Amino acid sequence: MSKTKEEKVARNGKIGKTLAVVVGGLYLVKMLKGKKNVKK
Repeated sequence: MSKTKEEKVARNGKIGKTLAVVVGGLYLVKMLKGKKNVKK
């Protein structure tokens, strides 16, 4: 039982890390696009 629980936690951790990276990347893209629009 504890093994499956640990696996779930590890899986959630991986998902959380990937989500953070994706969200961070999208945020950076939005910032860059916003700066480009302001320059125009």
